[in-house]
Amino acid sequence: MPRKNLGYCTVVAVDPGTTTGLLVVSIDPRWLKGQGPATWEGLGAAVRFKAAYQVGRYPKRFDIDTGRSTKIDTPEGLDEEMLPVVAAGQPLMGDSEFDGRGRRDQSFYAIMRGDPSPMYGRADLLMVDAGEVLQVRQIAGLLDNFAEAALVIEDFTLRTQDQDRETLSPARLRLAIQTEEILHGVGRVPFLQQPAEAMRTATDDRLKRANLYFRGMQHATDAARHAAKFFRDCRADETMRAQAFPRHFQSWGD
Repeated sequence: MPRKNLGYCTVVAVDPGTTTGLLVVSIDPRWLKGQGPATWEGLGAAVRFKAAYQVGRYPKRFDIDTGRSTKIDTPEGLDEEMLPVVAAGQPLMGDSEFDGRGRRDQSFYAIMRGDPSPMYGRADLLMVDAGEVLQVRQIAGLLDNFAEAALVIEDFTLRTQDQDRETLSPARLRLAIQTEEILHGVGRVPFLQQPAEAMRTATDDRLKRANLYFRGMQHATDAARHAAKFFRDCRADETMRAQAFPRHFQSWGD
């Protein structure tokens, strides 16, 4: 029989790039099973928690109470702003040598600062690479605190002859986030969605009707498109729903 009383179904949606959009959103599982209207307003009414962020070049957070985005000026500020979401045992920035998952904090941030190492050979990180490494560490910290969430990442297909490092940043980040999660996280394999499909399904107007539009945060809003499309797909597809949220929807026998 399906397990019951397991709380909400959560998705972490990621729109990767030099600025990455992040959305954590939890929904009443009864909506995914077909209860309540299948409208965009019905989706919005089923949402029980949401938190939107951008990391990378233009870090921001969205204040749900005021409906406004707030620029985050420092990496340390990002840590402080995300504390309502990230558990105290898993800091994004920390002074301890090891964080809650066994990652070396001091060594990591020394590399990010460009400090010389007395033990390990090193060269200089390119700015774009350093930014992506920091993003992966921050996103890993977020994912560690939502270990049972489905992970949805925007896929990337190159449709231009421009192949500079920033253009290819989404593809590198998608692979880096996936690899980090498989090797050092709980082992989730992300659901990948094409940006055109999410844009076509979850337009700005529809996201506003679902109360999942984040003014002033384009990348977080794009992450919300993927989350919204994913929830709607799970409602329509029992198999996909069970793959995404096995604790809620897979049968485990008598």
